[in-house]
Amino acid sequence: MPDAAGRHARGAHGTVQVSVVYAECGNAWQTKLAVPEGTDVGTVFRLSGFAEAFPDYPSEAPAVGIFGRRCHLEEPVAEGDRIEIYRPLDFDPMESRRRRAEHRKAAGRQPQFRPRRVRDAGNS
Repeated sequence: MPDAAGRHARGAHGTVQVSVVYAECGNAWQTKLAVPEGTDVGTVFRLSGFAEAFPDYPSEAPAVGIFGRRCHLEEPVAEGDRIEIYRPLDFDPMESRRRRAEHRKAAGRQPQFRPRRVRDAGNS
């Protein structure tokens, strides 16, 4: 029977197969695990070996999701789930939006350049 997220879980005392993925520019890391049913995303993250493979990643509070849907580390996994580890943002999206708005505002204050029309001298 599917749970609230529409995923199917196995029997009450079995294990579930899940995969953990992380993508970098031009590179992808993936591992598959068999974990006891009811295991949460945070435990799968710790068991995956990701921290050892990527020691520079800020793993205290990783940004994770299941099949592209952001989730909490306490969420239980189900059979076939793909736990995705998201890269930290290089910049704050709201700050970038503010900069673009300021740039557009500043560009609006300046006189626009309008090229002169060049008339063909031979057709006058």
